[in-house]
Amino acid sequence: MATEKPRVAVTMEQGEYEMLSAFAARQGMSRGAVLRDLWLMASPVMVRVLKLLEEAERAKDSVRDGIRQAAIDAEAQMMPMAREALANFDLFEEAIRESMREAGGAVEAATDTGAPCATGAGGADGRAKPPSM
Repeated sequence: MATEKPRVAVTMEQGEYEMLSAFAARQGMSRGAVLRDLWLMASPVMVRVLKLLEEAERAKDSVRDGIRQAAIDAEAQMMPMAREALANFDLFEEAIRESMREAGGAVEAATDTGAPCATGAGGADGRAKPPSM
């Protein structure tokens, strides 16, 4: 299907490509549509980040140091929330698997891709840990 829209090429590791392909197939979408949808979800935040980066470039050095520190502080505050969100998803996934086992349904092996947890919240094996309560 020809399009007038701009295109972009993405290079990724083989495992990431296979996971993207499997996810796209499961959703009945093309790989490009999956990536486009992910970008659309992230773009409101990226617009704000871009604006801040542009403002930081125009700022004096002393202001840049303050901006840099504010970014570090904000990241430090957001990371525990990101870790908890991922851990909650892991708990949700396990609850679904448990329900399937109880119902006598087949349950596939864990979906560990071998990649480390994206948020760094993982245990020794890199998988997300449930939040401590």
